[in-house]
Amino acid sequence: MTAPFLLPFLVSSLRGELAYLQEGGATVFAADLLGFVAPSPTNPVLQHLGLLPAFAQRVVPENFMLSDKLLYLGLFPLGLAVWAVVRHPRRLAVWAILSTGAALLALGPLLRANGQLITFEIDGLRSYVPLPYALLMHLPGLALGRTPGRLGMTVGFGLAILAAHGWAGVVERLHHARFVATAILGALALVEYLVYWPTPLTSLAAPDYLRQMAQSPEEGAVLSIPLARRRINQVALYYQSIHEKPLVGGRVFRDLPGPPGLDSFLQGLHDAPSTEDIVLQASPQDVAAVDRACGVAHVFLFRDYVENADRVEAFLTTALAPPVSTEQEVTIFRVPPGPTTVDAVMYGLDHHWYTPDIWGNSPARWMPERAELYLYLPTGQTGVLRFTALPLAVPQHLQVTVNDEPLPPLVIGDWMTYTTPLLDLQPGLNRVTFRALEGCTLFVGDPRCMGPARATAGACNPYLHQERCLSVLFQNIRLLPAVSGPATHSLDVVLGEQVRFLGYDLKGSAAPGQVLALTLYWQGLVEIDRDYVIFVHLLGPDGELLAQYDASPLNGLYPTSRWPVGEIFAHRVALQLPDDAPEGRYDLLAGMYTYPDIQRLPVASDRPYAQDGLIWLQSVESGP
Repeated sequence: MTAPFLLPFLVSSLRGELAYLQEGGATVFAADLLGFVAPSPTNPVLQHLGLLPAFAQRVVPENFMLSDKLLYLGLFPLGLAVWAVVRHPRRLAVWAILSTGAALLALGPLLRANGQLITFEIDGLRSYVPLPYALLMHLPGLALGRTPGRLGMTVGFGLAILAAHGWAGVVERLHHARFVATAILGALALVEYLVYWPTPLTSLAAPDYLRQMAQSPEEGAVLSIPLARRRINQVALYYQSIHEKPLVGGRVFRDLPGPPGLDSFLQGLHDAPSTEDIVLQASPQDVAAVDRACGVAHVFLFRDYVENADRVEAFLTTALAPPVSTEQEVTIFRVPPGPTTVDAVMYGLDHHWYTPDIWGNSPARWMPERAELYLYLPTGQTGVLRFTALPLAVPQHLQVTVNDEPLPPLVIGDWMTYTTPLLDLQPGLNRVTFRALEGCTLFVGDPRCMGPARATAGACNPYLHQERCLSVLFQNIRLLPAVSGPATHSLDVVLGEQVRFLGYDLKGSAAPGQVLALTLYWQGLVEIDRDYVIFVHLLGPDGELLAQYDASPLNGLYPTSRWPVGEIFAHRVALQLPDDAPEGRYDLLAGMYTYPDIQRLPVASDRPYAQDGLIWLQSVESGP
């Protein structure tokens, strides 16, 4: 019966014509294993009685549609369903199979419990628990669906039939009390399933200015703030039926084809940035220029859903002009005419980043498993991203993707400055995605109060009890022009056909008693079967060793035998010069060797000292 309607869809899907409907997130929008026993965290009765389990908020987070995450089966209906299947297993097998199968598929491609993906480790390899949906999601048509959790409605349908059979078996024994018992059971089930009370409603009143917009020939788009809130998106769609103008980011189920991340970038651009953040903030004049370049004609500020609404309204008044309407709790700004170009790079962050903390007197932000950075450029250019980073768990592998093109992963180990490989950036908006390959870790409290972070960060908040899923901390993200790889001093030297040395950064003075700070950039070319020690030597003209450094990567926490092929590892070195270092010219050398036999990896290069298994970096002058 459905084939005539589905056939054109399947044909278009096989031809690749529906690629713009493809979205990731099957693991994010899947059911949690505890979701089947987690009632709505907004259930007013259970809240009042203190019967809400602590995990309900993690399993059914507030920022998701309840139809995606709320799969609560209910204790009374589930008990009746089990009772019915025990009494009539053959008769009810089809309904039991339907509910059980749908529940298994609702869990998505990977098993999630208590708000995070379940992982296990075998022989040092970390993996996840795959489920049957991982195969089904690659079938034509099904690949466009990313919300396995909605199969919970099918689970509920089968459960309803089973519970009805179970209750039918109970009332056969109740005789005259069946009506009272049914009413009591119905009330208990209603209390269990209650989501909100009273049900929230949206007013249909709209500002009169919307009708003026409908009569205007201007075709500029409308940007609503905050668009990340689903309720605002719904109101924006309703308002569109009145003003009849395009929307930035307005969506029902999927985004229309367009620049990925544009709505999120514009959202952050108008959010009255604070004086400092991990990225440079845009000026009000640049905000208006970007609006005009992106075709935005009006900005709708929904004050009740914005923190610091007065500050945001004051910023928009400066950037655009005084509001043209303040009716119905929405402040409307019209973008004035003017230039459509900006002179400098503009940065933006998506909503996944956590709010800034102060680490070492500078703002820093934690990211969960995944977060995005936006770069808006007046012209295309090639450059590198440089930032300071610290992992919550050492080490963390960071996958950087630029406009859907992946770069070699970076190993984030020490609290230090990292540099990405070269980025090819296009004029206009560029989307940079950071993904922590080890995932994030649930953490309660302030990481600045414990572990090595305490010495790094300084002041902390011991009274913070917020639970967050943390992976990598970022600070001072900057786009820098570059003509070659991640290092300031770029090299391309291969060691033993196993490791490539990409170059180094150098800071400090070669004066007696001072420290030379180096960052060495390495890349694994093959799977390395041995653990090597990294060394740096400072040699005099006569071969005398003035200073040296020897250590395993991350002090043994990340040995070379665990380096994946293609991954870039930045290693920090502090070379201490003796207080009585004589004046003179010294050569700075680096390399790798095995321990305890002290066999250096051969160096394939025509640079000095290569025949001795040494990479010559540069000469330095030691003096007062």
